[in-house]
Amino acid sequence: MTAAGPRGSPLYGLPPAALGPQESVLRHWTAPEGRALLTNHRLVMLSRPRPLRRRVEWTLDLEGVRSLGVAKVRGLVRTRVSMRGGIGGGVIGPGRIDPTYSVVVNGTDVFIGDPQACQEVQAWIDDARTARCVARFGRMIPFQQG
Repeated sequence: MTAAGPRGSPLYGLPPAALGPQESVLRHWTAPEGRALLTNHRLVMLSRPRPLRRRVEWTLDLEGVRSLGVAKVRGLVRTRVSMRGGIGGGVIGPGRIDPTYSVVVNGTDVFIGDPQACQEVQAWIDDARTARCVARFGRMIPFQQG
C-alpha cells in the first residue's frame, strides 16, 4: 500500500484513497488527539499515532458545517494537545499553541490555541466552507440558528 503523501507530509501513512479526485489540502494543523486537514471539500481529523498507523477518525463535508465558533476550553479532557505542534501551510508557528480556547465545528473541537490562532483557523474553515457552498450550490448555506 502506498501512502497518500510523501514522508513528512500531513497525509503520510494514509491510504491513497484518503482524498477524493478533485480534493486538495488547503491547511493542516495539530488538533486535539491528532491532526486536522482542511481540504477544499471537507474537514478531516486524523489519529495521532505514528504516520504508518495514521487513520481518518472524523470527517465532515464543508457544506455540512452548521455551527462554527470559538469557545473557552473547560476541563482537562479538551486540553490534551501536543504542545510541539503548530499549523502547517499558514502563518501560525509552533510557539503559538496555548490551550485556552478551541475552535468548535458542530460540537467537535478541531483546534486548541490562543484567541488569535483560533480566529485564524476559524476564518480558514469559514472561507473554505463559503467557497465549497458557492461552487456546489451556487449560494451560501446558512449556519444553524440558536
